[in-house]
Amino acid sequence: MHVPPETEAPLAPLDLFPAPDMGAWRQMARAELGLAPDADPMPQLQFRRDGGAAPALAVPRQGDTTTFARPFAGSADFAGTWQVLSEWEPADRAALGTRLEAELVGGASGVWMVGDWSAVSEEHLAAALRRVAPELVQGAVFFAADGSAAPALLRVLAAHGARQLVCGADPVARRARLGAAAQRTRLDAELVQTAQVAWELGGAVRGLVVDASLYHEAGAGPALELGALLAALVHSLDRFGTDGARALDRVVLRLAVGQDLLEECAKLRAARGLLLRLAAQLGAPCTSPYVHAIAARRSHSLRDPAVNLLRSGSSAVAAALGGADGITARTMDGIGGGPSPLAVRAARCSQLVLRDEGHLGAVLDPLGGSYALEEATLRLARAGWQEFQTIQAAGGLWQQLESGDFRRRLAEDHVQRERNLRRLKTRLTGVSVSPAGLGATAMESTRVVPEGALREVRDAEPFERLAARVQATTPAPWVLLLSVGPASEHGPRTDFCRNLYGLAALDTVEANAEPDAASISVAVERATADRAAPLAVCLSMANTRFVPELLDAAGRLAASGHTVHLAGLPAQQEAELRARGVAGFPRAGDDAVALLEQLLDLPLGHVGGAR
Repeated sequence: MHVPPETEAPLAPLDLFPAPDMGAWRQMARAELGLAPDADPMPQLQFRRDGGAAPALAVPRQGDTTTFARPFAGSADFAGTWQVLSEWEPADRAALGTRLEAELVGGASGVWMVGDWSAVSEEHLAAALRRVAPELVQGAVFFAADGSAAPALLRVLAAHGARQLVCGADPVARRARLGAAAQRTRLDAELVQTAQVAWELGGAVRGLVVDASLYHEAGAGPALELGALLAALVHSLDRFGTDGARALDRVVLRLAVGQDLLEECAKLRAARGLLLRLAAQLGAPCTSPYVHAIAARRSHSLRDPAVNLLRSGSSAVAAALGGADGITARTMDGIGGGPSPLAVRAARCSQLVLRDEGHLGAVLDPLGGSYALEEATLRLARAGWQEFQTIQAAGGLWQQLESGDFRRRLAEDHVQRERNLRRLKTRLTGVSVSPAGLGATAMESTRVVPEGALREVRDAEPFERLAARVQATTPAPWVLLLSVGPASEHGPRTDFCRNLYGLAALDTVEANAEPDAASISVAVERATADRAAPLAVCLSMANTRFVPELLDAAGRLAASGHTVHLAGLPAQQEAELRARGVAGFPRAGDDAVALLEQLLDLPLGHVGGAR
């Protein structure tokens, strides 16, 4: 399918609104804030992003903002708020009916059939559907599984009263998931065959799904994810030929949603707007795109899996506020070989609480008009369109997957994100903020990646490797955190250090010392008298305490055989202290993982590294 090149025309349909009257807006803002007539209100209305300030409140706009939002409740396309979609796996064929009944009776609006359903016969599926009350089957939406079995499964669902069906395999996403084993001709043929069955069934059936969630899980940033979404859509539309316009009008966009509320809300809105823009340039109707948002696994951790429930819940909040039509919350133990029945129920019920008790979906486009969100939406839409053009210019997404170029682009995005995670600029609760201790429950990932397939990445992996090393060490290593001076001086720095060593699940023993060399020496001797030597002694003190006497004390501790860390020391003084044996300098903004890796790499037999 031919996609027109970029032009100098406005970014329709995203640029729907005339330029705001900033003068009138500033006048209203000054009056509301009680500022002087010539004062600039913007400095008081800002939030921080990427180290800089960005305006955080709305500017006056005219026109309709529903381009990016969910349709009104009660409309012909969608009645109510978002649909709660549970993952339905075929792992236990005998329990298919029990699981389906539990989901629909428990309040789910529908199910998303995930995994390999090729071994599930039509008889198995029919038996599962017969177990459920007919009115529940009729009222639920079924997202059919991918693969050659999809047409038969669709017909069974329709025969048992299912009226809302979503089908249509995404061949590019399946290539990314299957790797070198994927055959382009076969996957393209399965896409067309499945869509034809959907059109034959008629009714409320959507016959084209574009799944960009895998690219997010493999490390893509939001712009690359949006570009890949459009490129995969164009690939599928090419398979339909003259029926492409018909397929586009019933398209389903599937995206993974992470933890950044503003960015993820903007991504969903930008995806809807970009789809409409592509449809306009292709001259094809696209009146009712459906956005299926999935809580990303990328932010989940193998350690302390209960916190994954909070992460999945926050992703669901972002998806709801971003205007998703259907939302799937991940189970808290899914990456460890689960899910358990409790995790399945918790994933479903967390959405029900947000929707039915929190009323998050009761307001159409609740964040619409926020300058921060509108600015982020336009920024991501422009960047996503540029990524789409780059992919198309290189031969399309399938070709990029075959050549490995797309994998390199994913790696670049992931490296940038991991850099911010390792420097603690991007925060992950339970991992880089309030990290789980050594006794936390840990799972093992059971995922197998086929050759040539995209590998899922997780934000917690660098920290989990550190904790695994500590957990495998006997006796358990520990760190002496020695606070020098009154707590009012060193409190925030000591808190930072406590959290820093917790990233590796290191036990931290805390002690206090007066700001003189003798007191520091005595405090270290007392804290280490009745136990194995600490892995490190970290001195935490205020900047005003970086005087020659106390820096000399740090050097003497290093000379006595201890591994010494000195928290917060200015970089210009680091070389001198390193020459005197101080091993590390915990500082905000530095690579925390590298510091801990260096600490754990100390040779056995070292006084400060005794295991």
